[in-house]
Amino acid sequence: EGLYKSIHPKGPHSCGFLVAFGANQVSIHHNLFAHNYVRNPLIMGGTNHEFVDNVIYDWGLVSEFQEDGFLLKQDIIGNYWKPLSSTIGLNEFPLKLDFDSSTVFGSRLFCQDNIGPHGLFFTPQQISTFAGNAIVFSPSSLLDTASNISYHPPAITFDTVLNYAGAIHPQRDATDTRVVTSVRDSTGGLIDCMTATPVMLDSGAVMNSTDTSIIYSQWLQNPAISPEGRKIMIVSGTAAGQIRYGIDVGVVDSANRIVEGFIDTAWTINPDSTSHYQVWVTCDHNLGGWPVYSTGTSIVDSDHDGMPDSWEIAHQLNPNDASDRNGTNLDSAGYTNLEVYLNGFYPIPSPNSVADIYNLKNEGFRIFPNPFKETSTFEFCLKESSCIEIIIYDVFGNRLNKIADGYYTKGINMVKWNGTNSSGNYLSSGVYFADLITPRFICNSRIIIVR
Repeated sequence: EGLYKSIHPKGPHSCGFLVAFGANQVSIHHNLFAHNYVRNPLIMGGTNHEFVDNVIYDWGLVSEFQEDGFLLKQDIIGNYWKPLSSTIGLNEFPLKLDFDSSTVFGSRLFCQDNIGPHGLFFTPQQISTFAGNAIVFSPSSLLDTASNISYHPPAITFDTVLNYAGAIHPQRDATDTRVVTSVRDSTGGLIDCMTATPVMLDSGAVMNSTDTSIIYSQWLQNPAISPEGRKIMIVSGTAAGQIRYGIDVGVVDSANRIVEGFIDTAWTINPDSTSHYQVWVTCDHNLGGWPVYSTGTSIVDSDHDGMPDSWEIAHQLNPNDASDRNGTNLDSAGYTNLEVYLNGFYPIPSPNSVADIYNLKNEGFRIFPNPFKETSTFEFCLKESSCIEIIIYDVFGNRLNKIADGYYTKGINMVKWNGTNSSGNYLSSGVYFADLITPRFICNSRIIIVR
C-alpha cells in the first residue's frame, strides 16, 4: 500500500513491485498488492520469472508484463485480481503486455488459473481465439527449473494470502489489519498521506507562464519537486490568489533546471516574473493520523545479527559473532541461520504438509464420493488435536458455506456435506473448492457436484 499523491519528488507515486534492469529468476508468490496505483506488478524483461498465487486489489493501472527491449519469459499462475473503483470491460484483462506475435525477442508467457473481475482469463479456450497472437502464450511452464512452490487454485489463493501474507507474528498490527479487512470488505482506497495536514513542498519566483502552465527554476530545490498532482498557489505578485492543480511537468532547460508545470485549468490572469508560487500536497485522502503502537521489552541480541542470544545458544551458535547469521549449518536446504530463525515464526501452509497430515493422499484430505450428487464425506487426519474450519468456495473465490468450525481430535475425522450453501440452498452442478484450515496449515481440494 503505497502513498499516492504524497511527498515523493516525482509526484503521484503509489507503487507496488518492480522487476527490471536485467533481473532474472524472480519469484513473486503469495503476496497482497492493495491500494497501489501502478506496478501491480511491473515486470520489464528477464527470464525464469514467476508470478504465483498473489492477490491484487484496488489498482490504478493494471499489472504490466513488458519486454522493454529484452526477452521476457514468465509464468503467471493462480492469481486473483479484485477491483474496487477500476473498471475492466468484458473484453479487457487486468494485465497488459507490450508485445505480441511480432516480437523480435521471442517473449512468451505461461498463464494458468488466473481470475479477474469477469472470471478466469487467458484460458486455453480463450487463447485459441487470439489468432496469430496465441503464439506468445506457452502451453507449459517457462521455468528452466521448477521452483517447487505450492500452487493453489485462485479461489483458495484469496483466503490463503489474506490469512498469511505480511507480518503476522505475534499478531497483525493495526495497519495490516486495516488493509486486509479492506480487501475482504471491498472498502478503502488510494491513500495520499497519513495525516490531514497539508505539506508545502516547493516555493519561489515565477519566471513566466502560458495560459495553461507555469515556468520556474528549481535551481535551489534538491531533489526537484514535480508539480504533477499537487496544488499550485500564486501567493503574491501578478495573479495572486489563483489556485490550480498540476497535471504534468516538462523540462525547459535541463542545465539550469528550469521546468514547466502544466495545470488543469487555464489561468484567469497569467502569472509573471513578479509572481511567487507555492506547491502543496493537499492530503485529501488520509488515514487521520499514525497508528499507535505499544512498546515492549527488547530481546537480548549482543552481536546485533537479528537472532536472540538465547536462541543462538540453544542452537550452538555464537551470540557474539554476527557473521554466523549467514551460515547454513542449521538447514540442509541452504537457508541461512537467520532465515531458519525467522522461518520458525511462520509455519508454511502447504497442501502437502506431511509433518501435519499423514496416512492420506497427497491432497491432505479425501472427499468421497467426488463427483457427488447428494452427499459427500470429507475425511482428514490430524497429527494433533486442534480447531479446524472447512470452507466451500466457488471458482471465483466467493465463500459459499462453512461446513466445519470447531475442535477436532487427533487422528481421522469425518465431516459430511449435502452440497448446500450457508442459506441451506442446494448448489448447482459445477466445480467448487474446499479449504481445510488449521492453526498450522491449509489444505485444499476440488469438488464436483453433478445434479
